[in-house]
Amino acid sequence: GKNLTQEDMNKYIHISHYLQIAPHIILGHASAERAYEMFRCLGLRSLLVIDKKFRPIGIITRHELALLEELGEEEHIKDEQLADSIVYTNLTPGFKSQFE
Repeated sequence: GKNLTQEDMNKYIHISHYLQIAPHIILGHASAERAYEMFRCLGLRSLLVIDKKFRPIGIITRHELALLEELGEEEHIKDEQLADSIVYTNLTPGFKSQFE
């Protein structure tokens, strides 16, 4: 807005008709898995992130969650490759490792 006049600055758009009165929310310290579950189960396009005092601190969109899922898949592949390259020795009798 470098070319806005004072009259332009005094104008406003009433958008309350387009806002959700009770949007779906998630706490800022919740897991990405929980957010993903909410998107899948509820068919959400966006999710409002709030702090402990219920103040908005961000928005997660379906697109951002898809990017996070892609990164997670890449990490899972790297973890599998790492697990295949390491030899695990069980030093505790009766203990079953997740890699055995």
